[in-house]
Amino acid sequence: MAKSINWKRIERIHDHIKLENTGPPLLFATELGISKSLLFNILEDMRIMGFPFAYCRKRKTYYYKDTCEFITDNSAVLRTSDGVKSLL
Repeated sequence: MAKSINWKRIERIHDHIKLENTGPPLLFATELGISKSLLFNILEDMRIMGFPFAYCRKRKTYYYKDTCEFITDNSAVLRTSDGVKSLL
């Protein structure tokens, strides 16, 4: 069976990463109301989808290495400098 994707959760994670205010993973997961391992699984899924983020140990936050827009209207679209990609 295909994995169900919670687009609202991904949108919330994206918003925090875009603002570069995630904090360390355990704090970020707690803020989202999920476990740290679930956060890591979601981040891995986002990385596979093409979200260009990294983690800065010095600032203790996730950030985007490149421009990134995530649009969820009737579909899920990722826009980076590499182009536009439908995630559905």
